[in-house]
Formats: sequence, C-alpha cells, structure tokens
Amino acid sequence: MYFGFLIFCYYLICYYFLFRVITWINRVLPHTTKELAREKHMRLIERRKRTLSGKKLIILIIVWFIIVSINMIAFFMPVGNRVEIYFHNFANTLFGATLIMLFVIVIIDLLRLVIRIALRKEKRYRAILNNRRFIWGCAVVTFALGVIGSVYGLIHAHYIKDTYYDVTVYKDVELKETVSGKTDELKIVLVADQHLGTIMGADDIENMVEHINAMEPDLVCFAGDFFDNHFEDIDDPDRIIAAMNTITAPYGCYACMGNHDVDERLLSGFSAYSYTHALQDPRFVKFLEDCGVTVLQDEAYLIDDSFYLIGQKDYEKPGDGTRNRASIEDLTEYLDQSLPIIDVNHEPRELMRTANAGVDLHLSGHTHNGQFIPLSLGINLVWENPFGVKEVTPGRYSIVTSGVGVYGPAFRIGTNAEVVCITVHFKSAGTEINN
Repeated sequence: MYFGFLIFCYYLICYYFLFRVITWINRVLPHTTKELAREKHMRLIERRKRTLSGKKLIILIIVWFIIVSINMIAFFMPVGNRVEIYFHNFANTLFGATLIMLFVIVIIDLLRLVIRIALRKEKRYRAILNNRRFIWGCAVVTFALGVIGSVYGLIHAHYIKDTYYDVTVYKDVELKETVSGKTDELKIVLVADQHLGTIMGADDIENMVEHINAMEPDLVCFAGDFFDNHFEDIDDPDRIIAAMNTITAPYGCYACMGNHDVDERLLSGFSAYSYTHALQDPRFVKFLEDCGVTVLQDEAYLIDDSFYLIGQKDYEKPGDGTRNRASIEDLTEYLDQSLPIIDVNHEPRELMRTANAGVDLHLSGHTHNGQFIPLSLGINLVWENPFGVKEVTPGRYSIVTSGVGVYGPAFRIGTNAEVVCITVHFKSAGTEINN
C-alpha cells in the first residue's frame, strides 16, 4: 500500500510538471504564426497544426513516461553494479531538477495570479499573460534555473563547511584526557548522514576526516545514516576504512544508527516499504567497527568516569522489523544525574522529553536542513529543531547537523554539508541562576 502511494506521488509530481510545460507550449505556438495568418480560418488551421495535440501530445507523454520510469527500472535492478548506480543517479538528478523547475513554475503561476488580480479592472491582464515574449521568458527562466540549480547543487553538495558552537552545561566535571588539557571543557565533533553508496564515496569520507582531525576533537559522534541502505554500493570500502582509522580523538568515536542504516529499496531517496521490511544488515555494524567506531544501540557508556554517552536505535526503523526501542527514561534511569549525559539519536524528536530525562546534549542529524530548495523552505514546519542549536531547558540543548552527505537528488541548494564542532563548557551546578 505504501509503495503504491509513493509511486502515485512520484508520477503525479512528474506529470503535473509535464502538464504545465504542455500548457505553456500551446499558449506560445499559436502566436508564432499569428502575423502570417491574416484570415480567421487560416489562424485556426495554424493553431491546430502548431499546438501539441493528437499524435504529438501522445509521443511527448510516452517519451516523458520512459524518462521518469528510469527510477522505477533502477528500483528493481540488482544492487551493487555500476549500471544500477548510474540509473539511480541519473533518475534522482532528473527528479531533483523537476522539483526545482516545478517550484519555479509555481512562483510564476503566483505572479500571473497577482497580475490578473491587479489588472482585472483594466482588463489588460490577458494581453500581458498571453504575450508571447512573457511566456517564452517564463519558459527560459524555468529551464535555466533548473539546469543551473542542478549543476550548482551537484557541485556544492561535496563542499564541506566547518561549523562551530559553544554551549554551557551546569555540572561539575573533571576531565582527564582532553586535547587542550582543560578539565572543564569538552570538544565534540558531530557528523551525520554520510549516506555511503551510490552518491557519496571514498573521496567524500577522506575529505570529512580531514575536517574532523583539523578540529582536534576529544570525542567524535556519528549521528546515524552512515550508509545509504545497500552495503554492495559502497565505493572502495578498504580505502574508507583506512581513512576512518586516521581519526584522532582521545575519547574515541561512537555512532548510533539511522533510518537509512537498514537494507531496503529506495525510490528517489525515499523508503519504498514499511519498517517491517527494514532490517539492519550486520555488515553495517561490522564495517563501522572496522573503521574504529563503537556502535551504540540503546546503550549507555560511562567515559573517563566523567560523562555518559548514550546511543539510541532509530525512531522509525530500529532495524529489527519492529518499532521497539528503549525509551530515553529507561536509558537514563540508573545513570548518575550529577554527571553530564550526552545522547546521540539520529532523529531530533521528543526534545522536551529527552531534556526532562536528564540529557544535557541531544545530538542528531536526519533533517539535512531540507537539503535543497524547495524542500528546505518548509523544514521548520516539520521539526521543532531542524538545524543548529536549540536550548530546550536552561543548560540542556538539542544540536542538529545538516549532515555530510545527501540522499535522493544529490543536490544541496540553500544548505551546506558540514562537520560540527561543539565546545562544551562545564560550570558548577547552580551557577546558571546567576547567568
């Protein structure tokens, strides 16, 4: 049922775009011969010849159907071969470009509506809206923005930005193994959403590791979606493992798992089946362990006798075909609440509940900050904290990264791939009252 609904939405978006293109073409083409056809009956004949109808329309619909169905072909292809990867990347790029152009079309349609309302009394809006140059201009702008946006998004997606945050936690701590030597300051690097597979590969991981090491972290946290669902699609795994093992952090590297760290089929980057089919591939955990990363799945670790680190299973897809995972209350119940508690949880959900359970830092990814326009424009309506730092209660924070990689269309427009460095300053309990 869910798979059928996803296919319906996919084709609905693609064919609405085609419908708008056909409408514009049919408005432009009759005007191209208007001056040549002086007689009324000649104008009608020319209109019928030039508009997209009959066989021309059927051919265009069939061609577009074949193009957008490449994604469906890739969906059913065996994973792990170059042809399947090329099909996926081409189809996802086309779908992303279609979304960008559809967004531009919606803006132009709104502009047309404004013109119609503003000039309705003067009845001049028809001359403007049906002007051949106006329509051609709309078409050129739409296509140009689709192409330019796609090229820019593809390139920009692989540039990583360094992001720095400072937060204060009001708990007494005496750290022993920090890089800086300070006993009351912890430097955490947060990374998420690498999406290793058809898009992100060894080059991207090596670039990410360079950024991580340049920050000189005490602790590195990977907040889920290290993989993009298929282990077979990983590019040059030995090279990735070698790069990951060069990360230097005295307190080590830890990871939780995300909703893409399961073995399942994707359609344009979106899950095609329900959580009952989403099972964790044991090779994922083994691969992370080979990379020198400790995977926490509903577990809490006491590090340096100074602070706790919790790693939770994913909210949507814990990886066992159910939605069973330990609650945050269960995970913090027996912890010493006088020590700092850090929770690595892929999705930034239940922020107040997590803070009330005693968690000082709630580290997440998942949202990609919307990844690209137009999706990024509505991300704040979906998540309480889609990106950045949010102080949930005094001294307790939700921190969400936009991630290193991409899913679906390999674009970043209006957002950045990033590695986040969080400097946590510890102060004595009770001093928050004076601040």
